[in-house]
Formats: sequence, structure tokens, C-alpha cells
Amino acid sequence: MMDLDNIYCIDCFKGFKALNEGSVDLIITDPPYEVNYMAKQQQMREFDHGTLKHNVESVDCGQCIDFGELANQFFRILKNNSHCYIWCSEKQMIKIVPLFEAAGFRFMQQLIWVKNRGTLDATFGGKYCYCHEIILFFSKGWKKLNMRNGRKTVFIHNIYGSEQGSYIHPTQKPISILSKLVINSSIKGDVVFDPFSGSGNHLIAAKRLGRKFIGFELSKQYYDVIVARLLLEEQQRHLSCF
Repeated sequence: MMDLDNIYCIDCFKGFKALNEGSVDLIITDPPYEVNYMAKQQQMREFDHGTLKHNVESVDCGQCIDFGELANQFFRILKNNSHCYIWCSEKQMIKIVPLFEAAGFRFMQQLIWVKNRGTLDATFGGKYCYCHEIILFFSKGWKKLNMRNGRKTVFIHNIYGSEQGSYIHPTQKPISILSKLVINSSIKGDVVFDPFSGSGNHLIAAKRLGRKFIGFELSKQYYDVIVARLLLEEQQRHLSCF
């Protein structure tokens, strides 16, 4: 078992081997949306200039994730009667849900983050602009949510806000939304796990709410950022005690 309250610079599928069965209380994670944003921008420039004879779907590219294996590992390490939240794109959703159900999870609901503005339409009029993101809510066994209030399926929150500060990661999620998920699905002292830590906001939300955490991040660049942010959180916590 890995040390708690720690972030590891490791590929999650290698890191899973060090986690015991039923060792975490809650999983909240934001896997890559399988879109290569830099390649997509270049392709759309070429598409707009008429030099790329592809349909608009051809711009969706990037590293693919074995969600079947991810589901199996999540089910193994998660305790019975616990929750799992996964941020994803709509294309990922249609393959994630059946794979997680096959692994033993119960698909509970689709939650939505409604943003204050839409994203750039990279298809130049081919699609509607996205102004929301999806969270898939799964359960291993049965567990009631902790809060009586604040359990609506829609979260309304600006993309930018004082809690976010500067944007660290292109898919960074608001700490206030993450905190609601942590509060609703865990208690103090529980272990929250995120194998795609990105900006580290999932871990910071857990830390602020008195939960233990384990995080994985493959990128050394983002790993270093998360380590620094967690250290700053700890320093600020100590200062507030005086």
C-alpha cells in the first residue's frame, strides 16, 4: 500500500499494482478527454483553409485509455458501498458506462457542470458550442449521500473565479464542485484517490476537508506543480493555527 497524503509521478496502470484491494473510500478523477488539443488546432486551421479533406470528427485524437482495465482496477481498490466520480466527454461517456457496469459498478446518474460561457467551436459552425461538462456518478454496492441539501444534478459555476486563481491545467475543475462531491460521498479520515491528478484540485479539496488522499500524475511538470501546491496548503494550514 502506498503512503497516504501523497502524490506519485507514475502511470496509473503501474501504480494500481501497489494499491491493495478495498483500500480507498472514494474515487474522483478527471481522465484525459482523449483529444490532442495542439494537433486539433493545427488540423482545424488546415480544414478551414481547405487543405485537409477530413470530416469534422477526424480532429478528435489523442492518447486512448483502456477504460475496461480502469474500471476493473477501480472496482478492485474501492471499498464496498462506496462512490466513484469520473469527469468525461460525451464520446467517452457512451463507452465508459457499459464498461464500468460490466466491472460491477452501478451507474447512478449523470451530473453536469454548467459554465458561464461556451468553449471555442473548432468545427467552424459544425456543432453547438459546449458550455457544460459531464461527471459520471457510479456506486460500488449501495451508499447514501451524506448531505440532505446541495444534491442537485446540476452545478452552476464560472470557469474563472477567485478560488481557481490562475489556470494551471487546461481541464482544471473548480474546487467548490469537487468539495461537494467529497462531502457528499465521504467522511473525515476517508481515503480519496485520483489517478489523473492534473492540477491537483481533487487532492486539495480532499485535504481541506480532512480526508486522506493518494494521487497519481504521469506528467513530471504537473507532478511538480501539485507537490508545490500541496506544500503551500500545508504551510497555510499551520499559519492559520496560530
